[in-house]
Amino acid sequence: MKNTQEILGPLNKLTAQALTERYDFLDEGRLVRKTTFSNGVMVWVNGSADNFTVDSETGGKVILPPYGLLVEAGSFIAFLALKLAGAAFIPRRSCSPSPAWMDSR
Repeated sequence: MKNTQEILGPLNKLTAQALTERYDFLDEGRLVRKTTFSNGVMVWVNGSADNFTVDSETGGKVILPPYGLLVEAGSFIAFLALKLAGAAFIPRRSCSPSPAWMDSR
């Protein structure tokens, strides 16, 4: 719950008045998506059952686990990822349906 608020609270402030400029499906099953907002905020979400690698301006090759995400908004970056900017992260268990959630700190 704490991680959700720390990510979605700032994201809502950044996107509440912005328009959705692009909504792209990045896989054939349409489960991995990228949303680009009019103020430059970008959000990637992996809704698939497999890891998915996205190319990010800030993080380079980012590996998103199932239910992982990446938010890039200028100085605000949030992620639930296995790898970002060359650093690997170890998944930890939680009570969520996702097998891997990362702390964004």
